Amino acid sequence: MITIREFLKAKLNRYGIDASDNEMEVATIDAGVTGDYTTAPYEAENATAPKKALVFMVRDILAQPDVSEGEYSANWDRSSVQKLHDSLCREIGLENTQPTVQDLSNIW
Repeated sequence: MITIREFLKAKLNRYGIDASDNEMEVATIDAGVTGDYTTAPYEAENATAPKKALVFMVRDILAQPDVSEGEYSANWDRSSVQKLHDSLCREIGLENTQPTVQDLSNIW
């Protein structure tokens, strides 16, 4: 059986995203995960809180800009990460609160 920490790492690694233990700890606390997320087992009957933590982490990730400096570049497939976010929100019944950008230049 995997732990909640391993679940979060595996889901994010699938999208090429590496999260720190501090980020995971804050997200799990905010999501209401009880116990130590590094040792608590991920169980289907109690999966809502860990998935909510994943939503919180993905929202933070989507808000970050891509970074490119010289030969260094840090980016990921935003559309796939957005699909993960939307799917998780539907699955656990969270409102999808991702902001959208609208072109209002025609009113100037």
